[in-house]
Amino acid sequence: MKNGISILSAIILGFLVAQLGSVLVGYTSAFAMPKFLASVMWLWDILVIQFLGFGLLAATAGFIHARLFSGSYVSSLLITLVACQITLLYPFTYQVYWLNVFVIFASLLGGWVMARVTYNKQL
Repeated sequence: MKNGISILSAIILGFLVAQLGSVLVGYTSAFAMPKFLASVMWLWDILVIQFLGFGLLAATAGFIHARLFSGSYVSSLLITLVACQITLLYPFTYQVYWLNVFVIFASLLGGWVMARVTYNKQL
């Protein structure tokens, strides 16, 4: 029963990160990119647009889930990531934006590790 609640909460967190993050990415994508970063636009996309939109939410979700539930790495991170990416699939093409996947996974992992280290739980 406890494992089922952990999986259900991971799915709900994934949906919340997707819905709230897509609204925030709309605001962060309006930030003007400096001209000297034109050759490495993917870096601006990762560090500013995706991280401020999805990354902070995903890190918070990973921290909260790891703090509240003692589930495994798979249920804490990968189920949340899959639920989030299924929600964010491009309509009718079923394509995934890989920079988004990278940022969300790295942020979930960072939040999960931070919660485990802070509260002395087994990694």
